[in-house]
Amino acid sequence: MPADEALAIGLAQAVVPADQLDATVAELTAALTATSASAVRSTKALLMSAPARTLEEQRLAERTAQVAPFRELAASLGDAVG
Repeated sequence: MPADEALAIGLAQAVVPADQLDATVAELTAALTATSASAVRSTKALLMSAPARTLEEQRLAERTAQVAPFRELAASLGDAVG
C-alpha cells in the first residue's frame, strides 16, 4: 500500500520522506518514552479509582485517558513533518 493511501485511511499517522525517517522515528520514540507530569497524574488517578470500577469500566477509563495524549502526539508529529 502506498504511504499516502495509508495516511488517508488512518493506517499511518504521518508520512515523511525517506531521508527524514530516522529522525522522525527518534523524535516519536523520545516523545512516547518521556515521562510527563500529566501522564503520571493520570496514571495515579486511574489506579486510585480502579477499586471502585468494574473491569470493563476500568478498561474504558484507561482507553479514554490514553486517546487524548496519543492524538496530541500525532498532531505534534504531523506539525513537525508537515
